Amino acid sequence: MSRVRELVQAAQFGASDPQRLQRVTTLHPRHVGYHLHAARILGWLDRQDDAIQVSAEGATLLATAAGSDAERELFRAGIARSEAIAAIAPELLDETEPDADVLCQRIQDAAGIAPATARRRASTLLRWRAQALPPARPRPVPRPIAATLRSIVTDTLRIGRVEVERYGLLRAVKVDLDESAVFVGGNASGKSTFLDIFGFLTDALAGDVRSAIQARARRFEELLWFGEGEAFAFAIEFLLPASLRGEFDRARYELEVGHLEDAPGVGVRRESLYLCPPGEEAEEIVQQAAPRKWRKLLGVAGNGQARYGSEDGTRKSTAQIGVEQLALGRLPDEPDRFPVGQRVLGFLAHGVRRIALDPKAMARPCAFDAPSRLASDGANLAAVVHALVSADVGRASEWMAHVREALPGVEEARVESVDGRLELLVGFRGGHEVPARRLSHGMLRVLGVTLVPFVAEPDAMYLVEEPENGVHPRAIEAVCQALAWSPENQILVATHSPVWLAVAPFDRLFCVVREAGAARVMPAAALECLEDWDREVDLPTLFAAGLLG
Repeated sequence: MSRVRELVQAAQFGASDPQRLQRVTTLHPRHVGYHLHAARILGWLDRQDDAIQVSAEGATLLATAAGSDAERELFRAGIARSEAIAAIAPELLDETEPDADVLCQRIQDAAGIAPATARRRASTLLRWRAQALPPARPRPVPRPIAATLRSIVTDTLRIGRVEVERYGLLRAVKVDLDESAVFVGGNASGKSTFLDIFGFLTDALAGDVRSAIQARARRFEELLWFGEGEAFAFAIEFLLPASLRGEFDRARYELEVGHLEDAPGVGVRRESLYLCPPGEEAEEIVQQAAPRKWRKLLGVAGNGQARYGSEDGTRKSTAQIGVEQLALGRLPDEPDRFPVGQRVLGFLAHGVRRIALDPKAMARPCAFDAPSRLASDGANLAAVVHALVSADVGRASEWMAHVREALPGVEEARVESVDGRLELLVGFRGGHEVPARRLSHGMLRVLGVTLVPFVAEPDAMYLVEEPENGVHPRAIEAVCQALAWSPENQILVATHSPVWLAVAPFDRLFCVVREAGAARVMPAAALECLEDWDREVDLPTLFAAGLLG
């Protein structure tokens, strides 16, 4: 169903022949013809003068949410009015499922095709039936965005929602987060692009919008979805802890970057930071005006002049910052005036940590005065372990419990000073001790990845891409469980490992798939192939769903 919808979506974008459809969809060229025929049978595509066009029914389909009851209803309507289906399977939508062997024989008789091919066609019809009929039980839905108990208790900011439009592969995506999350998808599906939203903001705050763009593309248009349009936009909602909550429970930061409307060049078109009351949702990704009951803390409207309010609503000021600087980065350094604003700035400027471990760097001893914050490449692993053991023995013991689960035979990890440098040593069952420089790359990765949640800091988010690299499949479940343990912070994992998909907490799993050239990010519960998830979905199903490649 999702593949047929992708084809209809591509046709709406202007792909009017099979060759263009092959170029802009994720479908195998051999399958484009199959799905094109299916879309025509269901009445969603028409041919006029050798050009493929979206029918009125197809346009109605695209107006529904993928996986919704409205989509299912239109799917049933398409099946019911199809003469081709009525001739072969008139009872397809009846209460009792048709017999597969009977369908196979009818298809073979009508089309004169081989038995094996007829059986595949019969299986397709039965899958259509399953996808079109209402689910037997209510489908899980994402939890509503709200300040979670964990964010309240731990006094740390947490991301509650991320929205993006026209950035890279992300045409229009909205993701509600609650705790840590796992994003699963094949190569070039859009996982890294989604995580790079935070990287772009961090880079723009460290420098400016121009430098953030130049770090990613030669031309601004390369960052736009299909190179089209004038701008891209982000919106990040933060869940406020108890110490910052009053009449507002969320902070929302919005940014639109693109071709300036009143001047040449590229820069900040609109930027805002709001405090939002419970139950008051945004109507668009970047608000034209402050919604009722929201409080605006800063605003920029394309002319380079920033307007700052205050969180108690009593003060206002302005500053000329130019069109390439972010107003958030120039927020007045007045904690009493901007207690939430300063925390949001600190989170985006310093709290986004990308973990890309380098086992060669991790194996080397590090300076005695190396930072205790885990470096992106893990080069200061020994210093981080030393700081953890010195500061919190109980927490260090919990970390080692996860390590032992992943690496049977490991007993302990300790740090000693050698020639003024810190060296990590790992003790094995039987009393054998091995320095980090002699450990395998896979073992070093396990040590580094499992360490992340135990050394996490407040007001921070950790981005971990492909943590399964170099890790034995039997150790992945323990590593996954370690990353899911994060009382203070959120950890976002991007993976295409089927093993990781099988062991990740289902309510934290998001699937990233490409349709008509655009990435969709959806909770696992909304994906048809995982609707009856029992941890036994086979690899062919996952590949067919576009989750692994």
